[in-house]
Amino acid sequence: MAGKKRKAPKEARVKQPKAVTKAQRVQKKKEAKRQRDYEKYLKKNKDRHFQIQSEDVKARMKQNEKEIKRRDKERKKAERKKNRAKNSPKKKFKRR
Repeated sequence: MAGKKRKAPKEARVKQPKAVTKAQRVQKKKEAKRQRDYEKYLKKNKDRHFQIQSEDVKARMKQNEKEIKRRDKERKKAERKKNRAKNSPKKKFKRR
């Protein structure tokens, strides 16, 4: 045999009109811009909120952020370890 045969037949694609695909592209672009603007607004607002605090509150906020990052890192690590153990079946070998 020269090549492998396809098990499943190839799906036929339905081509959409150019106006539809262009409208979808424009819509996706606008959504991405809206998301970027929103994230920029959140960052600016968070920075402003941080700047108006007193020095001791700023220090406490920084410490809380560090603790949150550490907890998230530990939680993700535990999740990966749990999934790794669950997804990898142990092979049993027969002894002769």
